[in-house]
Amino acid sequence: MEYHQIFHDIYSVIRPSTHGISDIEWEHGCRIKHTGLTDFQRRSLLHFNSYEVLNSEQWAIYIDSLTNPGVVPSNNFVSTRVIRDKWDSDRTIY
Repeated sequence: MEYHQIFHDIYSVIRPSTHGISDIEWEHGCRIKHTGLTDFQRRSLLHFNSYEVLNSEQWAIYIDSLTNPGVVPSNNFVSTRVIRDKWDSDRTIY
């Protein structure tokens, strides 16, 4: 599989080459730096690169912060609510 690196300022993300740049990323000035990377080259870019490599969730939050500088949405939360099956509920037996 081939990868490419998309960068903006000091941040970058590495995606499969079948995934391109979105219109919003292009409008903010994101460009492709490396194309046709192999898996070994992708792993080496994670460690020996002048850009801070973000994962896809961090990249999405970063792009959203460019669009709305005052609002940084984060819908990545972990619910502590336990949803029980009707047969597994804790019922008091008298």
